[in-house]
Amino acid sequence: MTMNITNPNVEVLTDSAGNTVGLNHFKQPFTPSDGVIEARKLAAQYVAEVAEIYGFGPGEIKDIDSGVRHKLDKKKRELKFSSEKNIRDLIVVEYEQSYNGLPVFRSGVSVLIHSSPLRVIGSANTTLGSISIANEAAAEKLDTTAKTATSMVERILNPGQFVEQIMAQVVDQDVKKAKIKINENNLIVYHYRADERINKHEAAFVPLEGNVPELRPVDKSIKENGYYYTNEILFTSSSDRGEVHWRVIIEPQSSSVLYVRPFISNIEGYVYRQDPLTTTGNASITPTSSTAVLNSVRSQVTLQGLTPSAPQALSGNYVELQDINLPAIAPPTSAGDFFYDADTDNFTAVNAYHHSDFTFRMVEGMGFNMATYFDGTTFPVRVDHRGFFGGVNAQAPGNPGGNGSDGYRYGVVQAGQPLGIADTVRVVLHEFGHAILWDNVHSPNFGFAHSAGDSMACIYADPGSHAPDRFATFPFVTAANPFIDRRHDRSVAAGWAWGGVLDFGGYSSEQILSTTLFRAYRALGGDASELAEQEWAARYVLYLIIGGTGLLTPVTNPSVSTGFASAMKNFDLGTINFEGQPGGLTHKVIRWAFEKQGAYQLPGAPTPVVTEGAPPDVDVYINDGRHGEYQYLANYSNTTDIVNRNVADGVLAHQTPILGEINYIYVTIRNRGTQIANDIIVKGFKCKQGASLLFPIDWKPLSTPQLSGGSLLSGSDAIIGPFEWVPEGENECILMSVQATGDDSNINNLLLGANVSPHHLVPFDNNIAMRLMAVEEKDKECCDCHETSLKFPRRPDQCVSPASPPWKPYDNCIFFYEPRIVEKTVPITNQNGEFTHVRNLRLQFRIIFEHCLSFCGKQQGALIYTTTLLPGEKVRLYQHDRYRKVRSESQRLTLHASFRQTVSALHQVKRTQSESRFTEALVQIRSDDDHEITLGGALFDFSWDIDNPDLNFTLDIQANTSTVSEEFGQTLRTASQHVEAERATVISTYEDQENIDTTSRMLENRNECYAVTYFVRRVNEVYNLVTRVKSIEVRFLDANGKEFSGWLGLDELGELDEVIQQAIRECLLTLPTVGDTINQGTTITLPTDGTIYEPELAHCSSCEPMKIVEAEIKLEKAKGKSRKLCLEAELLQLEIQRRKALLESGDLSPFEETQDNEPAPGEEP
Repeated sequence: MTMNITNPNVEVLTDSAGNTVGLNHFKQPFTPSDGVIEARKLAAQYVAEVAEIYGFGPGEIKDIDSGVRHKLDKKKRELKFSSEKNIRDLIVVEYEQSYNGLPVFRSGVSVLIHSSPLRVIGSANTTLGSISIANEAAAEKLDTTAKTATSMVERILNPGQFVEQIMAQVVDQDVKKAKIKINENNLIVYHYRADERINKHEAAFVPLEGNVPELRPVDKSIKENGYYYTNEILFTSSSDRGEVHWRVIIEPQSSSVLYVRPFISNIEGYVYRQDPLTTTGNASITPTSSTAVLNSVRSQVTLQGLTPSAPQALSGNYVELQDINLPAIAPPTSAGDFFYDADTDNFTAVNAYHHSDFTFRMVEGMGFNMATYFDGTTFPVRVDHRGFFGGVNAQAPGNPGGNGSDGYRYGVVQAGQPLGIADTVRVVLHEFGHAILWDNVHSPNFGFAHSAGDSMACIYADPGSHAPDRFATFPFVTAANPFIDRRHDRSVAAGWAWGGVLDFGGYSSEQILSTTLFRAYRALGGDASELAEQEWAARYVLYLIIGGTGLLTPVTNPSVSTGFASAMKNFDLGTINFEGQPGGLTHKVIRWAFEKQGAYQLPGAPTPVVTEGAPPDVDVYINDGRHGEYQYLANYSNTTDIVNRNVADGVLAHQTPILGEINYIYVTIRNRGTQIANDIIVKGFKCKQGASLLFPIDWKPLSTPQLSGGSLLSGSDAIIGPFEWVPEGENECILMSVQATGDDSNINNLLLGANVSPHHLVPFDNNIAMRLMAVEEKDKECCDCHETSLKFPRRPDQCVSPASPPWKPYDNCIFFYEPRIVEKTVPITNQNGEFTHVRNLRLQFRIIFEHCLSFCGKQQGALIYTTTLLPGEKVRLYQHDRYRKVRSESQRLTLHASFRQTVSALHQVKRTQSESRFTEALVQIRSDDDHEITLGGALFDFSWDIDNPDLNFTLDIQANTSTVSEEFGQTLRTASQHVEAERATVISTYEDQENIDTTSRMLENRNECYAVTYFVRRVNEVYNLVTRVKSIEVRFLDANGKEFSGWLGLDELGELDEVIQQAIRECLLTLPTVGDTINQGTTITLPTDGTIYEPELAHCSSCEPMKIVEAEIKLEKAKGKSRKLCLEAELLQLEIQRRKALLESGDLSPFEETQDNEPAPGEEP
């Protein structure tokens, strides 16, 4: 297609000078020309199409498929291929701009392509326009040798005055002599801008904090916005204090530094993701526990958003640690990662940064506009990890104007103990409840409660929690300080009700709010057994809290709880889409959660409140066992108030639906509201089980799509029906929805094009109910004298797809063994008389994970080919195997051997973080004998052989069984896709002359009136992945990392010193245990070399009506003959019975001969 930028579906992005810098056209995609099936070729076509829009001349793109030569020539401006990468369903093809054969620094075009179907949906352009080289004479001096680069760096940057001073800040110590190592020396064209010389305006880098040494000024020949031939040098400066990596761009003629950056990024640190009690459930871990015990619960994380500095400070986009209040304890800086013992001030500082920064990143990640949501807050906010004079407390003060946050101040968990209260993310989330209030209502508190901080703390921490008491809001803090007893299971009858005796604002009302919102979270999935459902419910309720708070203003800060309930409901209804989930589906659950805590009392109700509130004025529902309420319901598809009848008799006893026949649905509706419900309408839908069940795309209205229900008094019920419908499959799902004036069904809230899973639709709205029904075929008698119409037999299900074989037992799995090496350093204290000696003991734990792929059965794979044969038509199909075509006979392997090889190669890629290793590993593995590969052998740090699992290994921070299983599952899925592509099968109507042994088959349609469509699909094997911990071993290292013991099994530790055994036991608390098994329901499909041909009869006849009638008459005639024979057989049976009766009565007279009926004239005998 031609790209028309005047089309309203094309968004044109321009810069301040009016240059086109981007095109967005998702609804007007650029599609490939005939025969183009590769993204890179499509991208080249697209660039040619938009060349004029972006200002490219024909000569600039004629050689676009080749890469930059990196050698000086005279070809002026060109676009050259740079890279292609996949990001989920998208492909990005990048071209870099070159000038005279050299790349132009960070200049080019990227093309964004959707992969299914292949189409361009946008592009971005950062190319530079007219380029004129200001130092043409420097072309003679261009040199890429390492010797020249070293000379440039040492002479120009002068390590004693620049590099060494930067390094001194990085390592926080004096550096006497820095050594230079050249990593790369490239020739490039650079566009000089003085303000980008030292990272002042570069988006990916922020100025270094502190005293940055000054660079020598550029030569007077260097002009602003000039274009220069330059050397781009990547080097490492190192000393006995550490090393720093650099990029520097130097103009060779004047020896001027045009650009310089030290690479300081990706800083990590130890934190508590959750407090120790929530993480482990071990109540013996307290703030007074030993360093080793407290350290065992730490996690290594990346500290997001840090502003690079030398040395690195805990300061970033959103948070900056400062020493604000007493005690005077400065936050740490580091030359590398922030790894500290848990009972130190520095560990608390890392937690304070990580958790405080997380609160703001959570809001950003949910899609909120940070500039408008935090319109009064100046980032980064100040955070003091050690405040409150060492007391047990925390605070979120406002800024001087009272219209925004001034960050956080943290004390300790327990007085007199070093563990900081910022180590507990629950406390940080409580303070965050105040931070969002400052910007929106200009106060740290609601008008009716302290904040929603307790609610966010308990909801965020609940998924996957091991805390012994689920309803203790701050379990770790409360265990150390029993007087801080905040809970989120407060009883209405005990006065913890909205309007109850304990609803007097402050912390008391905050606990009523946390009880309320935790109930909503539980109903939305918090009580599910699946962790993913718990996490979704937690994240969505947090989203509603943050969004509902954002709808408030200083003059609308609610003084009663129902005001905030309305804000949350409105925010839900106003949400179009949240991370793939349509909005407008949870507002009834929110209202019910407040109702259960005593809100929405009827006028005149007794006060103070000690009972639940009243339901809405109108609340019609279909009972699913919850009587119109919203407690969590795992099985929502068995509503007995929906019944099926085979005849329209109005009886409420369920009957099994009859396949292909008209059946009748009756549904009982009820009204739990306080007033009469009017204008009731009931709608019905059906869906075959096995579909995704997304509503509405997978559902069809019943034959009777809706019926009116009139009016319904409060507390009464009514039966609505019959709804006619015809089952089409073995199992059908029926969904019924009731609505009335003042109580709409959530199915009417879905925007056009929005679809939702039933587990996020049905349980969240009592107007909707669902029932799964088994369907049976009608029994047919041989001689049904009343049956006169023609009925064609239904194809049995076995004809639809091959029947699956039974599951294989566990010991017949395909096994893979993967070791993970985890290193721990623990302090060992030895007492010798009056002297105490503490030494660090380095332990390495080797955990062997056994991955089992158990065979589940077979299923249909991707559609390979389809063709339709008209009546009387026939065709020969040829099947070509790409794998046999490109591989010699000696190179061919079995399917499973190829799969194993690919899994091993992909695993090496993952563990080495090197994509180039994939091809190398695959080639190396395939050079081995097939027999050896299939039987096993150690391959990298991954093996199929339990006896030799680790030739090489890398250290892992942790070895969580669930994470290991998930990562291996990703490897298996990628390997399956690779094998499927490698062993592709092609079906065509012509014979491939290059393949002598091509498989073929003849298809013929012998029907007279109906066409037949054949679908050819690949057959896949389906496996289930189960991961379990096979064994754990330990060995000891000395201070230099040298092994001084072999691997010891856990049953071999009895001979060791008791102190060492105890240290090992404490480490084992943080590791998985032998026998731990994870079955996450991960299924892997492996393509086979088999195909299945599925014929489908056309729905419409191709014969003229008279011929159809003629065929029907013949069938009726044959049916009549069959009926006649059936009746004659019955008559003969009766005659036999009559004669037997005569003989038994003693009548021995001869029987009369029966006369055969002669055929009528013209009738066939």
